[in-house]
Amino acid sequence: MDQAKLMFILHVNNPQIIVEIKIKGVNPELKSVTVEQKNVIVHFVLRGKENCGGTWRLYVIDGNHNHSFPVYNVGRSVMSRLSEDEKIKTKEMTRAHMPPSQILISIKNENKDNLTTMKQMYNYRQKIRKEEMEGRSVVQQLLSHLSKKSYFYSYRDSPTTNMVTDLFFTNKKVVQLLHRFYYVLMMDCTYKTNKYKMPLFEIVGCVPTGKFFVIAMVFLQDEKKDSFEWALQCLKGLFDPNHLPEAIVTDRELALIHAIKSVFPSTYHMLCTRHIAKNVEAIAKSVTKSVVFALGFLGNWNRIVHAETEVSYEENVQHFQKIYAGHQELLKYVQTTWLIHARKFVHAYTNKVLHFGNRTTNMVESAHNSLKRFLKTSTGNLDTVSRSSKTTCTDSITMLVLRL
Repeated sequence: MDQAKLMFILHVNNPQIIVEIKIKGVNPELKSVTVEQKNVIVHFVLRGKENCGGTWRLYVIDGNHNHSFPVYNVGRSVMSRLSEDEKIKTKEMTRAHMPPSQILISIKNENKDNLTTMKQMYNYRQKIRKEEMEGRSVVQQLLSHLSKKSYFYSYRDSPTTNMVTDLFFTNKKVVQLLHRFYYVLMMDCTYKTNKYKMPLFEIVGCVPTGKFFVIAMVFLQDEKKDSFEWALQCLKGLFDPNHLPEAIVTDRELALIHAIKSVFPSTYHMLCTRHIAKNVEAIAKSVTKSVVFALGFLGNWNRIVHAETEVSYEENVQHFQKIYAGHQELLKYVQTTWLIHARKFVHAYTNKVLHFGNRTTNMVESAHNSLKRFLKTSTGNLDTVSRSSKTTCTDSITMLVLRL
């Protein structure tokens, strides 16, 4: 039976499909399968025969087309392809960071007869990207883009794999602005911006009016001291050596704290009071299982943070330790985690530094949100993320200039 040649005859006749499979060999068989068909008027006959090499040959016995063409043409490549004007519009909207769904909706609103599907839209956008890359890799495309768009950039690669591990980039217009408003910097990492799962370290500056501008963005391989030191060294190269920042505000990222101390030893480092408050409240709620207690605990903690003099700070700490003497676990957490850094967030100390009222990293969080509004996805390539970053930087400068 292994050497037997196979032959089948396919009869299709509405309202049923009858498939007859005739197997010629030592033990001839005849099998038939019946499948219901509804609302279709078709009739054709195909004959298939297996060749010696294992291939098949089909013969059309009756191929008369005896039914009308379908009225609904969605999915047919010829009928649903984009017109030249629609292709131009798709390119323009893609460069404006519009998602495919919004582009397709816009096209269909203008042309009610448009039959383009979402898959075709994705395919055409991929074609645009392929044309723009001109055979370059993602990293080559990214560096080419940064070179053409007047960026300062620096990168590190692995000596073993020769792959880019860290990338620092900033706009030249931003550097000019930084030389005028170098006093206060805020830094923080954000995540879910690229498919390589690299943290994006964002650095922003501010002006006395309370508005911020994005200084630089850094793709890091990890959040260790060495990576942060490299990023901060790149940042330091943008400054006039005689005009370094007065204050830097971050969250309690220990690797970043040590890196700042190493690269900017003369700059006053401050910790974000909002992050501190959230952590203190969360720990109190976790230990006591009481929301009311946690709110009261946070209120007394804020008295310590807002102390205007060193004397009142010491008094508030003593009062705090007295009223919560029965909660040694919480007191130990506060002492070992935060009070050892009191000079970085207590008003009695930070008021002596020029920081324009910036005691939190809220401005960096705003920059994160602005960037992700343009990204629309957490799995983009580095070159697409950098383009969205450019738009974010330009937008922040524009808004800042309008308000100066």
